[in-house]
Amino acid sequence: MKLIVLLLVLALERFWRQLVSWRADRQAERAFNRVYQSLGDVIGRKPAAIVLWLVLPGLVWWFVDTIGDGFWGVILYIVFSLLVLVALLAPRQAHVRAQALEAACQTGDEAQAMKEREELTADTNLDPISARPQQLAERIIVLGFHEWFAVLFWFVLAGPAGALLYRLTDWFAQPQPTSTPVEDENAAEEGVLVVDDTLTDQPAESLDESSDESVRTPAAEPVSVADEFRRIQGWLDWPAARVFALLLLLAGGFNRGWSAWINGGTGLSSSTMYERNQHLIGRVGHASLELEREDDCGDEQPCLLDQSRWYKDASGMVLRALMLGLGGVALITLSGWIQ
Repeated sequence: MKLIVLLLVLALERFWRQLVSWRADRQAERAFNRVYQSLGDVIGRKPAAIVLWLVLPGLVWWFVDTIGDGFWGVILYIVFSLLVLVALLAPRQAHVRAQALEAACQTGDEAQAMKEREELTADTNLDPISARPQQLAERIIVLGFHEWFAVLFWFVLAGPAGALLYRLTDWFAQPQPTSTPVEDENAAEEGVLVVDDTLTDQPAESLDESSDESVRTPAAEPVSVADEFRRIQGWLDWPAARVFALLLLLAGGFNRGWSAWINGGTGLSSSTMYERNQHLIGRVGHASLELEREDDCGDEQPCLLDQSRWYKDASGMVLRALMLGLGGVALITLSGWIQ
C-alpha cells in the first residue's frame, strides 16, 4: 500500500499544477501555526508544542490502526496517507525554485535569477548575491532531503504518523511567529503596530511607542523550544541522511562522493547533529555532481549560463536519488517486507 501511495504522490506532483501554488503559499504550515498559537496562548508555547507533537501523530497512528484490512480499509488508508503526504511534502517548493533558477540562467534573466536565489537562500547564512553556484547546488540537494526524502523515509518506516512526526519536528524547530501572516496583513491594513511582547514581562500596551524595544515584525519563538526540537530533528535525520547520501552516491559519481563522505567530516565535532547531517548531504552531493572544472566564462563569478549546469544537475541528482529510493521500496514491497 505504501508503494501505491508513493506512486500516487509523484503523479499528483507531476500533473496537478494547482498543488504547486497551494504549497507555495504554505497553507498547511500556516493553518498549523494558527492552532499552535491559539493553544499556546492558553497553556503556554512549550507545553503546546509538546502536546501537539505527541497528540497529533498519536491520533493519526490510532486512526490508521483502526482501519480494517478489507477493500474499503485499503482504499481509506491510501486516500488518508495521500492527503497527509500532499500536505506535508515540499512546503518551500525548493525543486520548483531550482527549476525556475535554472531557466532564468539559461535565458540570461538576471532579475529573475536573483529572485530565485533569494528564495533558495532564505533562512540561511548564504548571501544570495555572493553565493557560489556550488553552494546553491548544495542547498538544492539539502532542501531536497528535508522537503522530500526525510518525510518519505519516515512514512515508509512508520506510515502517515511517522511522516507527520517528522514534519512537526521540522516546523517546531523553526522560529515561530507570534501571529499568523493573515493577521499581520490585516493589522497592517488597519494601521495597527505589531509589537514584540514575548521577550518582555510587560504587556505591549505598556511599552513606550518611541522606544527601540518596539518591534514592528512578528516576534521569534523562544530559542530554547526551537533548539530542543532541532536536536530531535538531528536524531530523526541521522538514519535518513545516511540512506540519502548513499542514494546520492549511486545517482552521481560514486568514487568522489565516497571520498567526500569518508574524508570530509573533520572539524565538525563541535557542531550539532543537525548541522553534521546537513554537511554530510551537502558535501557528498557536491562531490557526486562531478562538475568541478574551469568555468566556461573564465570570470571569478561564473556567468548565468555556466551556473545553470550546477542547478540542473543538482535537481536531477535529487530526482534520481528519490527514484532509486522508490525502487528500493518497490523491491522490499515485492519481497513482502512491508505490508
